[in-house]
Amino acid sequence: MQFSSIFVSFLLSTAVMAKGNSTKPVTDKSLCREMNHLEKLVSEAQNTTKLATKTNNNQTKIDEITAKASKAAVQLDTMTSNATLVSTCAVIDAADQTKSACKKMTKLQKTIDTANNSTKLAAKSKGYVLQLIAFMPD
Repeated sequence: MQFSSIFVSFLLSTAVMAKGNSTKPVTDKSLCREMNHLEKLVSEAQNTTKLATKTNNNQTKIDEITAKASKAAVQLDTMTSNATLVSTCAVIDAADQTKSACKKMTKLQKTIDTANNSTKLAAKSKGYVLQLIAFMPD
C-alpha cells in the first residue's frame, strides 16, 4: 500500500513537472488529452503528403514539426509505458466517443422531428419546402 502511494505521488509530480508552470491540476483526463495530442502530432509528422500540404511544402516548417514530433514520440513512449494510464485513457476516450455519438443522434433526431412536423418545417424553411413538395410528382 505504501509503495503504491509513493508511486502515484511520483507519477503525479512527474506529470506536473512535464506540464511546466501550469497552475491547473493534472488529472487523468488532462493526461489523456495530452497523450492524444502527442499521438496526433506524431501521426501527422509521419504522413509526408499531409505534412507537405499543411505546410505548403515549406521545408523549414516541416523540419520544425518533425523535430516537435521527435520530442513528442519520446514523451509518448514514456506515457504509453504506464499501463494504468493507457487503460484509463481507453475508458475516457470511449466515454468521449459515446458522448459525441449521443450528441449527433440528438441532432439527427431533432432534424427528423422537424421534417415530420409540417408547421416546424414551414417555419424553419420559410415555406419553401412545402412549395417544393406541392410541385413534386407523386
